[in-house]
Amino acid sequence: MTSEGQLTRLVVIAPDWLAGQVIRVRSTRMTVGRGQTDVYLDDPQVSRLHAALIARDEQLAVEDLGSRSGTTVNGTRVETPQPLRIGDVVAFGPVVAVVDTEPQIRPLLRAPSRQPPVPA
Repeated sequence: MTSEGQLTRLVVIAPDWLAGQVIRVRSTRMTVGRGQTDVYLDDPQVSRLHAALIARDEQLAVEDLGSRSGTTVNGTRVETPQPLRIGDVVAFGPVVAVVDTEPQIRPLLRAPSRQPPVPA
């Protein structure tokens, strides 16, 4: 799925009103759709229970769950669970997202204080 210490995410790039939405993969199986799902996509062409994101053994995959408008990876319709790689383009009907990694936040290191020593 990713190198050690990185979390995978999908970043929505279309349609415009959803662009920038981030889907963070936080469990081994997450449902995607516009019903009562783990990931809510607000588009009328997305099925209530559209697809699943499956994380197992450092690999992320997407599975279509019988949606009306389909799920594709890099333009190819998903018929069985499809492994994903960084940079893949996943479409849940008209909602398009790119597989990415979560930016790593590193703690800031403070420079040593440059105050003169206190006389004894």
